[in-house]
Amino acid sequence: MSYACLRGRPWRRSVPSRVRIGASSGEPLANTPVHIRGPRSGLERARADEWMSLLSSAVRVSFITFFRPQRYTSDEGAARPLKVDGKQRFHEMLRYVESRLPEQDFALGERYSLCDAYLTPFFLWGRHFELPVEELPRHARLVGAVLPRPAVRRALEQEGYGHLYRASA
Repeated sequence: MSYACLRGRPWRRSVPSRVRIGASSGEPLANTPVHIRGPRSGLERARADEWMSLLSSAVRVSFITFFRPQRYTSDEGAARPLKVDGKQRFHEMLRYVESRLPEQDFALGERYSLCDAYLTPFFLWGRHFELPVEELPRHARLVGAVLPRPAVRRALEQEGYGHLYRASA
C-alpha cells in the first residue's frame, strides 16, 4: 500500500479508507469499513458506521485526554486539569453509550459485530480506572457477552491484558 495519499494531510495521521481490519496501522478506526460480520442491510450499515464513528472519535478522544494528556500539552501544570476534565468527559461518554445500547442482544441487534468488540475496551478501561461502571448495566451485559468469546480472550491474553480483565463484567 502506498502512503502517498497522506501527503498534505495534517500530521499525516489519516488512514486510507480501504485499510483492512486487522492491519496494524495503530490509528483509530474512524475511516475503516466494518468487515467483520458486517451489517446485512443499509440501515444496519448506517448504525454500524454511527457506532464506529462515535467510539473512534468522541469516546476515544475523551479517554486519551486523561490517559495521555501529554498528547495535548507539554505543560505539566496544564496536564493535571486535562486529566481531571478528560476523566469526567470519558465517564459522561460512557453514560451516553449506555443510553444508546439496546436492552438486549448486541449493539446492532442479534448478531455480534465489530461494534461490540470496539465497545468492550471502553467499559474495561472505565472499570480499570475506577469509574462507577455499575451504573452501566447495558454496557456490562454487552461486555459480559463479548468477553467469553474465544477470539476475544485470545486477543486479551496476547496483548498482555488477560490478567486485568479475567473478572466477569
